[in-house]
Amino acid sequence: MLITIYNYLGIILKGFNSSFYSNWAEFIFEFIPQIIFMTSIFGYTIFMVIFKWCIDWHIVGTNKAPSIIAQLLNVFISFGYVVININ
Repeated sequence: MLITIYNYLGIILKGFNSSFYSNWAEFIFEFIPQIIFMTSIFGYTIFMVIFKWCIDWHIVGTNKAPSIIAQLLNVFISFGYVVININ
């Protein structure tokens, strides 16, 4: 959690710095995509944690819940290709 706050603080300070020096190209093409990417990755991770808590995996038919780290890595490795593997 502390690392996330530290990362957001660095990105926000970079945005303040680029707006203070009127470097609008850096603000638009670096700051805004970094905030969107950071928020989407951590938002997806939080969603996966809550989803994992809310599902009773014994009812689904497996005793082992999927790994959140493996799911997050598969987002970048598979580039949108979804593999459903419930054993």
